[in-house]
Amino acid sequence: MEKLFCSKTERVYIYIYQFALMTLLILISAKLSLDYFDFGFILYAIISYLIMFTGAIIYQKMYISIYRAVTRTKGVPIVLKYLLMTLILIVSIVTGFIMFFYERSLYASMYVPAFLFTGALIWDTCVNQMIEIIEERDKRDIKFIINHKN
Repeated sequence: MEKLFCSKTERVYIYIYQFALMTLLILISAKLSLDYFDFGFILYAIISYLIMFTGAIIYQKMYISIYRAVTRTKGVPIVLKYLLMTLILIVSIVTGFIMFFYERSLYASMYVPAFLFTGALIWDTCVNQMIEIIEERDKRDIKFIINHKN
């Protein structure tokens, strides 16, 4: 992410936005999940956040390497983003199968892959929103400079 966003404040904003979205998702899914998860809400929230953060890290490593390889100015083409999300979905499904055949727990085999994929999706959403905000801010600065010279 250091290569994608130069400013530390931009990176902090992404992490705060990502944490807020993950927390919201954890709170929304808590009612359904706690019926099957017997260890309490705090442990559920910590495990859910770690699983989503793992999905975000996997997606981040793929996204930044492709971002540097493809282009530095226009961003990653939408086809590659869909390809990356498909790869994360495949990893999530394989993880679900492994967990199902290892523990024979249907809840665990659906819970972990869903949160892994959701973490990647949240990271992608946060980065795309931040890129749009920065581009809009840069356009406003350029418009201000053009109007100021006239």
